[in-house]
Amino acid sequence: MTQCRREGYLVSDDPARLDLDLIHRLLADESYRAEGRPRDVVQRSIANSINLRVEYSELPDVSRFMICYGTPPRAD
Repeated sequence: MTQCRREGYLVSDDPARLDLDLIHRLLADESYRAEGRPRDVVQRSIANSINLRVEYSELPDVSRFMICYGTPPRAD
């Protein structure tokens, strides 16, 4: 697992930090492209992807979830 802190942001690829219930709800209920997507499909997508969680430390209750199909950002 990799973590990077920079300018108030924390980027982590630790799958244990992902909230699958929240991710599924946002995709299935609030996303145009994934509306109605079943939970098992979301779970499989996450399992077969490079997943990054980005948190901004200035706002502790706000976090963003991204599912990426590529290389994580460099931490330089």
